[in-house]
Amino acid sequence: MWHEAEETILLSDVKKQISIKPIESIVTRANAPQDDAKEVHQQLTEAISCQKQELASIEEKQKKRVEEADNQIEEARKKWETEKQELIELARKQGFHKGYEDGKQEAYTQFEYKLQEANHIVDIAKEDYHQTLEKQSESIVEIAMATANKVLHNELKEQPDYIRTLIKDALDEVKSQPIISIVIHPDYYEEVHSYQEELQRIIGDETKLSIHADMNIQPTDCIIQYPHGQIETSVNTQLEKIREALMDYVMEDAE
Repeated sequence: MWHEAEETILLSDVKKQISIKPIESIVTRANAPQDDAKEVHQQLTEAISCQKQELASIEEKQKKRVEEADNQIEEARKKWETEKQELIELARKQGFHKGYEDGKQEAYTQFEYKLQEANHIVDIAKEDYHQTLEKQSESIVEIAMATANKVLHNELKEQPDYIRTLIKDALDEVKSQPIISIVIHPDYYEEVHSYQEELQRIIGDETKLSIHADMNIQPTDCIIQYPHGQIETSVNTQLEKIREALMDYVMEDAE
């Protein structure tokens, strides 16, 4: 019985080390200007450093709680052994077998209570640890998304040609379609129309390509329409992909 109780606590003492992988490589894929890229790197580095310090503190607190639980179980076990011997001796001297059995049961019940209490402490420590990890992970992703959003929108303002990359990537997915229409905001119509021949080469001469302007879409949006559907590509789409990749990187080892 004692071996089972001790094994329960020892197994619950096993903790996974959380490693936060570098994520600046994901954000820099957005073709950020050099100054903004440095700002992204600095802010993410500081955020990761703060998170690691917080996780180290949580791990230390969890370790102390587990040690306290182990000590409580050990104390309960020793107390049980002492009381058991005392009860045996008392029963031997007085000859009251029933009193001995009742006393032994009471001591055993007290030990079981201490064991449950210790396991509860360990469970709470683990729950606190994972809740803190989740909050810190969300925090660092929000910091990354804020900086990535700034970089991508600045990139689009300073280098309008950035939308060409979005369109080319989208066309590559539907280039086998017979008819393709590119729908963009009027602000970028002239820009996109200037490299229509380049886009035509991507999809091939057998595909009919047209470009349309639409005031109802956002300046950072682009819609690629074809006979059986459409693809929406935009800065926000790129940001969402970055968010998903960041969450995967941050939470990968915590699962």
